[in-house]
Amino acid sequence: MKHTKRIAALLLALALCFSCAACSKTVGSYRVVKTLGTEQFRIGFRDGDQAAVYVNAALKVLAADGTIHSLALKWFGTDNTTFDSDANALDALGDIPQRTFIMGLNEERFPMSYADGDGYSGFDVELAQAVCARLGWTLQYQPISNQNAYVELSSGNVDCAWGGMVLDQTDSKDSKNKKKQKMTLTAPYLENELQLIVRGDSSAYGPPRNPARPAASRARPSCSARTRRT
Repeated sequence: MKHTKRIAALLLALALCFSCAACSKTVGSYRVVKTLGTEQFRIGFRDGDQAAVYVNAALKVLAADGTIHSLALKWFGTDNTTFDSDANALDALGDIPQRTFIMGLNEERFPMSYADGDGYSGFDVELAQAVCARLGWTLQYQPISNQNAYVELSSGNVDCAWGGMVLDQTDSKDSKNKKKQKMTLTAPYLENELQLIVRGDSSAYGPPRNPARPAASRARPSCSARTRRT
């Protein structure tokens, strides 16, 4: 299982290598064929939980002091995050109650969050660590799926749905009562553009960049993702 996850993480890593490149039809030796859609990363909290207030304030401070910028460069090669910045955001909150903060994360979403040996790594993981360090909280991790984010939050199994989560209020629908519940969501802090890519010399989805290349060496199409500002 761990071997399978490492392979999946590697494939996603290869895809997201191209996501950090400039927006053009050809990226290195690959050609962007079409954009399939976009997804927005957010953080979800139980509705009314004060944890959202403290985490958002800490994120503003980390944006102001350059921590988020440094993490974005480390994991993406560029900074397309859209966190608000306020160096004094935590000062207005007074004393911060201490707690253990359980982060619900997707463990197969490289480079946002992924299983790494006996622990977890990724942009969101390191950002959550920085947030909890600022707040004086103890951070714990709990793998969850995007689809079960609301259930995990409302049951108290996690305090946030964060690592690699693409959330909106439709994710909080109660399947039994067919009733939309609520969870507190941050504004999107990163947007991914999902793209279909082929090798630059492939004739799939149009003429190849190098028509003289033998047909036997042409590659099958694959998918990529590109981060961009919202």
